Amino acid sequence: MFTDFHARTLISGATLVLVLLPGCGDANANGAAPGVTTAQPRGSTVNSGAEHSVAALQDSELAAPRRALLELAFEAASALPLNPHVKTRSNAQADVVQACFELGQLKRAAACIEGIANWRRGEAYADLAFLLAQQGQVELVDPFLVLAEEHSKSESEDTGAQTSQNWRRDRVRARIAATHLLLGEVQAAASFERDLADSERGRTASIKAQRIDQGEVDEHLRALDAILATGSFDPIRNALEAVSLLHGRFYADAATRARLEEKIESNWSRLPPAVRVELLLGLADNALAHQDRAHAGVLLEEARGMIAGFEWTAEQELPLRARTAVFAHRLGESERARGELDQLVERYDGVRAQLASLDRTELLLPLAEARVALGDEAAALSLYARAVEEGAVNPNGRPRAEDLVQTCLSIASQGVTPGPELMAELESARRKLSAPW
Repeated sequence: MFTDFHARTLISGATLVLVLLPGCGDANANGAAPGVTTAQPRGSTVNSGAEHSVAALQDSELAAPRRALLELAFEAASALPLNPHVKTRSNAQADVVQACFELGQLKRAAACIEGIANWRRGEAYADLAFLLAQQGQVELVDPFLVLAEEHSKSESEDTGAQTSQNWRRDRVRARIAATHLLLGEVQAAASFERDLADSERGRTASIKAQRIDQGEVDEHLRALDAILATGSFDPIRNALEAVSLLHGRFYADAATRARLEEKIESNWSRLPPAVRVELLLGLADNALAHQDRAHAGVLLEEARGMIAGFEWTAEQELPLRARTAVFAHRLGESERARGELDQLVERYDGVRAQLASLDRTELLLPLAEARVALGDEAAALSLYARAVEEGAVNPNGRPRAEDLVQTCLSIASQGVTPGPELMAELESARRKLSAPW
């Protein structure tokens, strides 16, 4: 949806110390819900720096068990040693930050961001700035953009040495550009988009797609064609996701809708089948959002047919089929969806012995989430308990930490309440994280 703290950051020539923030797990969760409905004057508090922006952040109300799960997830991520696991640790911490965003925990997210040691801290600050811009809290945006840019300049990973991996810096710059676009600052956005690595091209395409009128669709599609012409995976996916967004915005126009669907289907051959399925389900989501259940059903069946038309490993197939089962439930096919989920659990049980221990939790979580979507909370909690058990099997601490983080975040995001026994198992798994990593 968001430890060794690195608390000093240069802003406007002054050293700002952010250690006044509460620890990630102690952030106040009783503040008013984040977001305002009308934009406030930009720059009215920028001079007071990030301290003001941090102090102004609010956490929405969140049930105590969900707050505890976020705290536990961040503790598990931060248990990983920086050397040699700075990349894994930072990725896991960034996942916690994203979950905080999704659950409206902005102050908690800001505290967690300060614990990230590598370039992902800049990425998280850029995401926070974007989220604040979306919510209309425009006066808080600029200090976080400054922090994002500052941290984007460091491309260090495990060794701390500069590398040629400019995509890391450019990913942050692309997200900064997206925020400027959201605020209507086209020239500022262009300065951050200039000379981006190929993998980051098209990352602002969806933001641009949100801002155009229907009469500008053709012009935007021509710009997307230039991105598609690169032939590279990331730009193609970025461009087609922007087409999907246009599809949702202008769905009511049948001719435009058909053109956009054709644009996606004529260009997805260069993408892996799993991404094609995700695009199809995104189109089906758009149809359902416009009460077009018939077309949503057609797109769902196309997705099912695509899954059936390829050979998959269990690790690839089960999460995709879980998603189609959830969509079937949303279309009113609940009994069929439950039957499909039953089959997926049986499939997991059948292949479990052949799966690497580090893959088992990763497969159980989407099955549990699908059970939640169908309203089967007891079945979901049973699968979560299995996920915790499977995640504790590996003798190495690194995969155990990764599994524990993802399990905690999945339960928190789904809003189910873990009973005392399951919570005790999660806490026990956290205490047992240790070398060998």
